[in-house]
This record gives sequence, structure tokens and C-alpha cells, in this order.
Amino acid sequence: MVKKQILLYGFNSKEVDQIRISLIQNRLPLCTVIDANMGNLKVGDILFGAKSNDEQNLPNNERVVLLNALDSNEMNKAIFQIRSKIKGRLPLFAMITEHNVKWEFKNLLDELLKERKYFQENGSAMKEHEEEGKNE
Repeated sequence: MVKKQILLYGFNSKEVDQIRISLIQNRLPLCTVIDANMGNLKVGDILFGAKSNDEQNLPNNERVVLLNALDSNEMNKAIFQIRSKIKGRLPLFAMITEHNVKWEFKNLLDELLKERKYFQENGSAMKEHEEEGKNE
């Protein structure tokens, strides 16, 4: 059986506490914090409680929320609750898949950052293309 879980990276302790309380109050899966020294661990190992003391150069100004095995209702509720508890830049949200569960966290973070950059740079072009299609 796959364990429903939420992984958090880059949140301060106050935010983590607020998120945990909100998740419990809304009967959502518990969350686990990914520390900056866990970048070399595979996402799947983190899900099962692995810890690491290795030095990493993970960005400390990024926040990430990884959702594992949540159904769509739970996912939407969790995202809403997490977004409502934080200030500033929104975190990167991603589902854990059978593919990325085998990745080291640092590689998944790099990929999420590349995707965000791509959509920031190409988002307006995509919207323009969609608008052109509506006018035809």
C-alpha cells in the first residue's frame, strides 16, 4: 500500500507548524520536512524516513511541496491549506510519481526550477497562442 504523505522543503519552523496544524484539522496526510542536507537522498527513501548528514548546496530561498498518493480532493485541499498559511513567494508544488520517486531530491528540485523558469519565460507566448486560436 502506498503511503499518503506530504513532503515540505524550505519552510521555516513557524510555517511548518502552521501547515501541520491545518493538515491535521482538515484530516489530510501528515507532512515530513526535507532538510537541506537531504538533497542526495532519493525521494522514495525520504518518504520512508531516511535521513542524511551530507553537506548539500541546495537553494535555501526555495520552497517545495511534494504530494504523494493523494487523491484529487485531498490534493486540492492540501494545496489550498498550504497556500493559505504562507506569505511571500508561492512554493513549487509537484506530485510524486513512479518516475521521480527514484530521483535524488536535489535533481527533482533542479527539474522543478527549470520547469518554473520555462513557464515564466514562455507563459505569455503560450497565452498569446491560445488567444489566437480562439479568434480563428
